[in-house]
Amino acid sequence: MPNNLKLSAAEILQIDYNNPEKLFSLDGFLKEFMRLRKKWHPDYNPHPQANDVFQHLMLMAETAKARIATNTWNGKAALQYTTTDDKTFRFKYRAMRDFELGKMYIGSKHVIYVIDSKNKDLYDNGVKAIKSIKYDNKKFKGQFQPLLPKTIQASETDIGYVLVVSKPKNAVLLQELLDFLPDNTLPPKHTAWVLSSMYNIAIFLNHSGITHNSILASTIFVDPQEHACYLLGGWWYSVKEGDKLKAVPSELIKILPKKLFADKLAKTCYDRQAIKAVGINCLGDSTLGGSKLLFNKDLPKQIVNWVRTPSLDSAYEEYDGWINALEDSYGERKFTEFTTDISQLI
Repeated sequence: MPNNLKLSAAEILQIDYNNPEKLFSLDGFLKEFMRLRKKWHPDYNPHPQANDVFQHLMLMAETAKARIATNTWNGKAALQYTTTDDKTFRFKYRAMRDFELGKMYIGSKHVIYVIDSKNKDLYDNGVKAIKSIKYDNKKFKGQFQPLLPKTIQASETDIGYVLVVSKPKNAVLLQELLDFLPDNTLPPKHTAWVLSSMYNIAIFLNHSGITHNSILASTIFVDPQEHACYLLGGWWYSVKEGDKLKAVPSELIKILPKKLFADKLAKTCYDRQAIKAVGINCLGDSTLGGSKLLFNKDLPKQIVNWVRTPSLDSAYEEYDGWINALEDSYGERKFTEFTTDISQLI
């Protein structure tokens, strides 16, 4: 963060008042705010925009105070909570994001999900779903266990129901990566490894009879340097294939087949349809419909056609079909280095 006292009026006004984390540090907020308020007070500063900057700072300070009071600071901070058995925990984090059931805090080695009390049933389901993941043999365990969540703590606390899972150090939330990239778009060759990795996970889910029901850019973490994906979030909605669904995230309702809501039974093919929607999102169509991609001449037609078609009934067939589309687009598979500097997201 640059020295905020040196920022010009235009630079300060360019920062949305809903993003105080871009101007202030959490530890130094009060001191930094007081100095800026004094510098830009219109009674002492003759700058023609002094009053505008002063009012902007006041609004930003109110947002900052509210976030400090409610543990919603979206920047480097620490989340502290006390469990019902009077044990206090403190986790450092670098980003906070809202999601339908509560809040997610992303640290260097952990992700902390805080679920609202009204969603206790889904919290309990998520804890149970993660705990019940089984591996048929050592090979499966070695291949898939690193890609799925490992529970560090699950507790009822004074801030809600908390689930802490481990996270690979260099992994970032896929949606956060998309928000960071130009045009919120991942280049197609990098979208390709995201889909390949997720289809690999889909094979495990299909083999295990697990439906995740929340495969989204907001539940997937990625390591762009290693071309790895981790399905750490969204397990609140997971049930066994054929069981009644407990709930579905609103983001998926618009892209899943209507028959899902007719029988309300969970099917693994819907997870594979969700993976295609993730691909559409990565390629630049946040509506998840895919029609925008048809006008992008830089995208391989085979990949666009693939992400816009319905999923197949078998995860193995789906994987093979995807590899064929990928090879038709780019030929023999090669490792493409991710060169964008995302150090500020880690």
